[in-house]
This record gives sequence, C-alpha cells and structure tokens, in this order.
Amino acid sequence: MQRLGMAAASALVFSPLIGWDVSVVWVLGYFLIQILDLWAFAPIIGGRAQKLTGFRALAGNVLLFLNASYFGSLSVPLWLVGGPMGGVCAAMLLSAGAIYSMINAPRSRSVLILTVAPQFLYLTSIPFFMAMFGGSTGFVTAAAIAVGVFITYCLSTWQRMNEARTAESAARVEAEQKRVDAERIMDGRSAFLAAVGHDLRTPISAILTGAAELERGAGDGSSRAQARLISDAGFMMKALLDDLLDHAKLEAGHMTVDAVDFDLRDLLNQTVRLWRGPVRAKGVKFRVEGAAT
Repeated sequence: MQRLGMAAASALVFSPLIGWDVSVVWVLGYFLIQILDLWAFAPIIGGRAQKLTGFRALAGNVLLFLNASYFGSLSVPLWLVGGPMGGVCAAMLLSAGAIYSMINAPRSRSVLILTVAPQFLYLTSIPFFMAMFGGSTGFVTAAAIAVGVFITYCLSTWQRMNEARTAESAARVEAEQKRVDAERIMDGRSAFLAAVGHDLRTPISAILTGAAELERGAGDGSSRAQARLISDAGFMMKALLDDLLDHAKLEAGHMTVDAVDFDLRDLLNQTVRLWRGPVRAKGVKFRVEGAAT
C-alpha cells in the first residue's frame, strides 16, 4: 500500500505534464502489479514462511524487477511530453525510487539488484535524453558524471547499512548468549548456596543441641552462662544462614516475606552476651541502657 500510494501521488503530481489519461492508465497498471505482488509474497506477509520457494520465488523475483521497472517508466513520458523540465522531474522521481529501493533491500544483494537496477538504468538514460533535446556536450557530460556519482553513493551507502545491520545482528546474538550464560551462572550459584546451606544446617543443629545439653547439666551459673553464649552464637549462625538462603531465593524470584514476632529485649540481651567477651578482652566496657519508661 505504501508503494501504491507513492505511485498514485507521483502520477497525480505529474498529471499536468503528461495528461490525466496517461496518469490514470499508468496508476491502473501499477495497481495490477501490486495485486500480483501481494499474491506472490502472501506466505511471507502472512507469517507462514520466512522465504519463498519454487514457483513463488521465481514470481517474486520477477515482480520485484517489474515493480521497480514500472515505477521508473513514468520518467519516459515525463521526458517525451514535458521536455527538459519534465526531465528534471524524472530525475527527482528516479532518485527517490533508487533511494527507496536501497533502503528496503537489507542484507540481500539479489533484492537490491532486482529493485535498484531498473532505477539506475533509467538514470543512465538522462544524458541521452539531454542530448536528444539539444543539451550541450558540457551539460551532458556533467549529467553523466552526476549519475555515476549518485549510483556509487547509493551502492556504498547500502554496503554501510548492510554492515551495520550485520554488526547489530551479531551484537544481539552475543548479548542473548551472555544473558543465557549469566542466567546459568546465577542458577548454579543458587543451587550451590542451597546445597551449602543444607549441609551447614546439620553441624549448626548439633552445636545448638550440645549447647542446650551443656546448659541443662551445668552445675553453676557461670557454666550456664557460657553454654547460653554458645547457644546464642549458634542461633546467630542459623539466622545468617537463613539470610544467605533468602538472598538466593531473592535472586531466583522465589522470595516470600513472613511476619514473625520477636522479643527485642531478648535479642539485645543475646547481642550483649555474645560481644561481652571480645569487648572485655579489649579493655572496654559494653553496656546497653533502655528507656526510663
């Protein structure tokens, strides 16, 4: 539809030069080609195939060439009917068609050749039309050089665009591979943390059980305090292990939040008992004071 709209607009704009009858006939012919084009490329347009095969592939190549050839053919009546001024319009029309074909032929030399070659052929006829209408040798030569420069520019631009698209595709593939590798590493780390956490629970449970037995069988207050200190350290290790496993769950997206009641006074007492020994060894006093009320 985009090509049909562009062709209809071109014919409408140039109709004062070439006449309404020629414009209408030309648009009808282009419309017929677009219908055949839709039929040939229906599997790709409908998403049923990535590439044409068999007879449709041949028909598609023919229609690509026919599309470009028919669009560029409008330049001929512009020259013949409009004269040199029509030739200026023809040059602009063909340049636009060549640029459009170049942009819409990514990473496919065959599509580029089939669509841009007709435009280039029509462009190379410009010096001959100029000579036919009495253009001087200097103007004809300048036009021929300008056409050659324009064709070279189009081809080099397509080459750079093709290289950029290829590099972009390679970068996308590399980024996707890195993402997969990162996910695999994260999964492996989460599995490692889960295994280590499971293995550490057994010795920590043994420490807590042993500390409880020591506290139960202690004969004096000092021994019970030491056994309670071991229990506090064991519970702290268990809490750190739970935090480590929660971090692994958080990275895996499986983290859940539970509301658990706790005794702040008991937590502070455990902290004081745990750090009282190291603080005393440094000759420092450690004391926690609560609010008066």
